Amino acid sequence: MRPEWLGKIALFGLSPLFFAHRGLSIDGAVVTGSALGVTLILLLLAGASKLVAVHLLPPDSALPTAERTRLGLLLQCKGLMEIVAATILLQAGLITATVFAVLVTLALVSTTLTVPLFRFATRYAAARPHAAAR
Repeated sequence: MRPEWLGKIALFGLSPLFFAHRGLSIDGAVVTGSALGVTLILLLLAGASKLVAVHLLPPDSALPTAERTRLGLLLQCKGLMEIVAATILLQAGLITATVFAVLVTLALVSTTLTVPLFRFATRYAAARPHAAAR
């Protein structure tokens, strides 16, 4: 078996299973309106901070604005590491079940939104070629 196939199996076969397993491990009783509100606020704050940071301090000063935006959107894809860290913190008793639910929900939603937002930004930049050069 070629390494590329093994990578595809892991990415498209095992990753969704891991995310589903961790998502289902959330205690539904702790997912309240206020917990979802905090999740939404954190999602917006995390997304905005990454976009602002990559626009203010890009890895290359010659990077066009459209590329900076797409790079910032790709930084949202952090689900696996965040879920692993939240699981360790929960098992160590350092966070509550509610905080765990917020973090896992945040990781799942932000990771799920990464590709659609990236594609939207790519189509938008392609529709406005003069804006991509700035």
